[in-house]
Amino acid sequence: MLHQTAAISLGRQSAKGTAAATYVRGRTTSSRVFPRYDRTDNTAEHTGVHERPTSRQSTAIRNGYAEEVQFTSRLYPLMLPHALMMAGFTCSTAAGGDGSYDHTLTLAAAASQTYGSVLHALDEGGSRFTRKVADVKLSQLTFTANKQGVSYSGTGLGLSQATASGSETVAAEVDYLISAYSGSWTVTSNDITANTLGTPQGLTMAINNPLQEDDQNLTTMSRANLVSTGIDISGTASGLTFSEAILREWHYGSNAGTSLDQIIPVSQLSWVWKSPAEIPSVSGKFFQVTVTIPITQGFMQPVDITGGGRILYDLNWEMTDAISTAPITIVVRNNKSTYAAD
Repeated sequence: MLHQTAAISLGRQSAKGTAAATYVRGRTTSSRVFPRYDRTDNTAEHTGVHERPTSRQSTAIRNGYAEEVQFTSRLYPLMLPHALMMAGFTCSTAAGGDGSYDHTLTLAAAASQTYGSVLHALDEGGSRFTRKVADVKLSQLTFTANKQGVSYSGTGLGLSQATASGSETVAAEVDYLISAYSGSWTVTSNDITANTLGTPQGLTMAINNPLQEDDQNLTTMSRANLVSTGIDISGTASGLTFSEAILREWHYGSNAGTSLDQIIPVSQLSWVWKSPAEIPSVSGKFFQVTVTIPITQGFMQPVDITGGGRILYDLNWEMTDAISTAPITIVVRNNKSTYAAD
C-alpha cells in the first residue's frame, strides 16, 4: 500500500446527519482520517485478583470517538471552497457568462455554519477501500505563501464514519496551480504608507475555528455536535525591508518620533493569487483567489541583526471585526458552476 495511491475528497452537506453525495478530490501532499477514541481509565484499581504492584488490573473500554481529519494541499482552485465552508464560511456564486464562476466566501452566522463530508481512499485495485466521514468541521485552516509556492492545510473533526457506498460523485481537482507570483499585494491605510511598507517575501493566514467537542449523548459513542466557539483570523507578512521611516510609522505614528503612540496602526490588506495559465476555453481569465480583509491591526516584530545582508523584519497582523459588513471576503474564481449542498 503506497501513499501515492491515496485520495481525499471534500463535499458539502445539506444538513447535519446527511453525508454529501458530490465531492471534489484534491491533489494533496498529505492526508489523514482516523478515529480518535475516548476510553475508560483502568488505572489505580485494587482488585484482589493477585498481589502484584501493577497499575492496570481491569480491561478498558471505548466510551466515545470523533474522526480526526487532516490534509495539506498546494493551492489548486476547485477543492478550496469546500474547505473554507467547513471552516465556517458561506458561499455564493456568480456566473461570469463565459464559463468562469466567482465563488464569494464570507463568514457564516453561527447558526448557519454547515457540515461537510470527507472521502478517504487507500490501497489499489480490488483491495482499495474508501471511508466516508460525515458531519465534519475544520478547527483550523492555514495558508502559506513563499518561494516554494502557495499551500493550505486543514485540521478538523467528524462525527461519524462508514464505508463509502461507491455511488458518490467525485470530480477531480484540475492541474492548474495557483501562484503568489502571478498575483498582487495591496495595503490601504491612513497609518502606514504602502510604498514604505513594501511587499513581503512570505505570507501566512490562519483561520482558527475552535470547536466545542464534548457534546455527547449517553446513548451513543459519537459526539452530538461540533459547535464553533469563535473564529479568529490572523497571519504574518515576512521578509519586509527595515527602514527608519517604517519604524517611525509602526511605533510613533503621528507623534513624529517624540514618543511611542498608543494607537495601533490599522490597514486594509488585500492580495491576489492566480494561475499562470488561463482557465481552459475562457479567454483572459485565470484561476485565482482574492482575499480582502478591511480592518487589520499590525504589529512590527523585533529585528534580530545577525550575520550579513539586508535587515528584514516580520509583521504580524490580526483581523478586527469592527464593521457591519464582512470582515473578510475570499473570492475563488474557477470553472466549477456550483458548490450547492446536496
